[in-house]
Amino acid sequence: MKRTLLAVAAGLTCLVVNAMAQTTNTLTVTNAIWNDGGTLNGSFTVVFDASGKPIGVTMINISTSAGDNLPRFDYYYHVADQVDTVSGANIYATQSDGHPANEILVEAQDQIFQALFLNLDWQGVTPTSLYVGDPGAMHTSEIVYTNVPPDGPMPVTRELTSGGVITNSVPEPSSYALFGLSTIGLLMLFRPKKPKQLQNPPPDRAKARDTTSFHQP
Repeated sequence: MKRTLLAVAAGLTCLVVNAMAQTTNTLTVTNAIWNDGGTLNGSFTVVFDASGKPIGVTMINISTSAGDNLPRFDYYYHVADQVDTVSGANIYATQSDGHPANEILVEAQDQIFQALFLNLDWQGVTPTSLYVGDPGAMHTSEIVYTNVPPDGPMPVTRELTSGGVITNSVPEPSSYALFGLSTIGLLMLFRPKKPKQLQNPPPDRAKARDTTSFHQP
């Protein structure tokens, strides 16, 4: 039992060390402007590794307003008290791999459109705006595929002309690290304890017994 607990604790320690090197940062975007006159506002939470490379997305709460090309849509992913409208949110590109910006590919669906794609681009761990970029290469964009017969799905796209303003939350340790630390703490709390040894053990009864024989005169 003791060896099992030690092995579990050692494994969790390794996980915690790796997780402690990760941080999460919530990026809040205000008044980014599409080229069709619409706007983009909201926030998204990204997990970064020790080198500053984005490795995961834990929350998206982005709203795009209607413009000349596309209507309004609310992208919800793991938002409290909201039903998810996003079916997938993944890191699609990173600066550490040679791309000009980091990019999240957000995929959503509803009853009107066949599919919606939102590409969120930014630079660094604490950016000041979304990455506008080059429409011929990487850039923040929104693509909607309308399911209109008989032509079938037809893509409609818009790009940012202004990246707006991003405010950053204070980067925090990954929640996995906090969970791991609490688990190790519980293991230490409930680990088997050695029985206490008495400093002055009781004398051996056989030795303590008076073996002197008394004879009647």
